[in-house]
Amino acid sequence: AWLRTEHANLDAAYTHAHSHHLDRHTIALSASMAAILFSDGPWTRALQIHQGAETAAHQNHPAAHAAALTDLGRVRCMAGDYPGAQDAQTRALGVFRQIGNRLGEASALTELGRVRATTGDYSGAQDALTPALGIFREIGNRLGEASVLTELARVRYMTADSPGAEDALAQALGIFREIGNRQGEANALTGLGLVREEVGDFPGMENAQRLALEIYRQIGDRLGEANTLNNLGRVWTVTGDLSGAEDVQMQALEIFRQFGNRPGEADGLMELGRVRHLSGDDPGAEDAQTRALEILQQIGDRSSEASVLNFYAGTIAALGDRLRAVTLYQQALAMNRELHKPDDEAISLEGIADHHLATGDLAQSLAYLNQALHIYRRLGMRPAIERVKAQL
Repeated sequence: AWLRTEHANLDAAYTHAHSHHLDRHTIALSASMAAILFSDGPWTRALQIHQGAETAAHQNHPAAHAAALTDLGRVRCMAGDYPGAQDAQTRALGVFRQIGNRLGEASALTELGRVRATTGDYSGAQDALTPALGIFREIGNRLGEASVLTELARVRYMTADSPGAEDALAQALGIFREIGNRQGEANALTGLGLVREEVGDFPGMENAQRLALEIYRQIGDRLGEANTLNNLGRVWTVTGDLSGAEDVQMQALEIFRQFGNRPGEADGLMELGRVRHLSGDDPGAEDAQTRALEILQQIGDRSSEASVLNFYAGTIAALGDRLRAVTLYQQALAMNRELHKPDDEAISLEGIADHHLATGDLAQSLAYLNQALHIYRRLGMRPAIERVKAQL
């Protein structure tokens, strides 16, 4: 609350310090404003401030330099500059290791793991997050431990390891509640909701997202609010409340755009496209999904791009261009296999099966559906299993 009240004054103090080459003040003000800039934005200003601190600290303040790089890399990741984010975190990691700062090393590894996971490099993310977890536990930093567990859960969720994701999130949630970290609690609840959705527990999904949304609104985390609204839209889409889903997704999109959060905007557009498709507005769905793909291709988020391609292909099929649709499904299938995303791979297989069914090739349709069913059974995704069995 104090940071929000004094934000303009702190920004003015930073500007004065930076323009007068008062390096210590530039560094300290940047570090002090990092949390509020991250949660409230604007991220364009956050990038300027952390870049200024990184420059000021470069020569004579190694610990502050590495910390500024970590803050800079975090904002670059949220803004969709993944190469820039990876560069900043890698440089920060090198400095922290050089000066023997174990806490800083673990923090940089966590952020590096987050960037890698976002770009679909799940094994690279695991390679960064596992040692980070070990360091946090070794030095007794409970907050860091819970934060890494949340990121590890995300990697497991994206690689369709729902039991592993749920286990990590349950551990993280317990720690966040134990130490009274409300934002971390909300983050873990958001992740738990997504895992519950994967196994068909839609009431559990909705309950977790509602609890998270309440916390985000209490602490004024607008970005967390947007992510949770988007997730609520997902579950309402599946359970048939399409008007409610579209309403919350439009709210989420507005917040993402206010922040300049391009990954969030793309995710919101993808979900909006799903709702429109199910509502029978396929031209509107195509428009939203096309814009989502454009953003994801610009920022290099191949993992999300592979997911959106599946939904986009379904819309194109509904619009009557089945040849183009199956080409898109095949492109998505190749990407999902490359990125080791079996759940999305199975969706691609379903789409290809639908194409063969429409063209009268029942043998091929059955072959692809059985491949999809095998994956869903391996992952324990009950709603998907029932859907494919009905098709068969």
